[in-house]
Amino acid sequence: RRVSSFAWAPNSQWIAYVADQDVATNLRNLYATLPNTTNSNRLTPLIAGLDVTQDIAWSTDSNLVGYLADVVANGTIKLFTTAPFLGSPINEVSGTLAAGNKVENFSWSPDGTRIAYRADQDPTGGLELFTTAPAVVDDIRVSADLPAGQSVGVFAWSPDSSRIAYLANQNDPTTIELYSSTPTGTTNDRVSGLLPSGRNVDEFKWEQAGLGIAYRANQDDILIKELYTSLPDGTDNTKVSGTFVPASGAVGEFDWVP
Repeated sequence: RRVSSFAWAPNSQWIAYVADQDVATNLRNLYATLPNTTNSNRLTPLIAGLDVTQDIAWSTDSNLVGYLADVVANGTIKLFTTAPFLGSPINEVSGTLAAGNKVENFSWSPDGTRIAYRADQDPTGGLELFTTAPAVVDDIRVSADLPAGQSVGVFAWSPDSSRIAYLANQNDPTTIELYSSTPTGTTNDRVSGLLPSGRNVDEFKWEQAGLGIAYRANQDDILIKELYTSLPDGTDNTKVSGTFVPASGAVGEFDWVP
């Protein structure tokens, strides 16, 4: 038996952890403990088949902890939140999932008002990007329609919570581009420049205030990964790396100056 994952609350008052601590279930449950005591609160119920995955994350105000769990042992992984106190309500916040489908991962917005998650929730065969409210089901798809079987990859909230950037082959199954959406999905923009078929954006980073995005891509030359910046709505797209010797070189690590 072991603790499989743990996370400090941002206010340092609690530690949430996942463990197969209770003999009654022999499966993983979610617990919360104060940092100076051995008395932990089991936050998930002792029910047959419930298994909490290792994915846990606190809201920025430390009032709720989010986690993924299979509650009926059928391979369906859903997103839940709960408070760290014994007997707190369990909030299922992801949308309706067919048996065997799952929420892959999730991330709280910096302001704590929404949770973004990837899931094969709609019948497209791929992972799409959704947001939901912290304590009730309010799921909204924020990625646009994807070609059949394609998926959203890496995603990240802007520091000001106004946008979510993500990588996806949204327009061309052979090309991974950078997009951003508002948290309610009302606006969805391609941030990277128009990439020819077969080229990809492979990494991006938000500017510290959320005013822009830097990304690496072979946008202009299929053989060279160069560095670009853009506003979150895709305007003012600019190559900022220097000139490379033709057919050689690439931008490696990059980051914004604080």
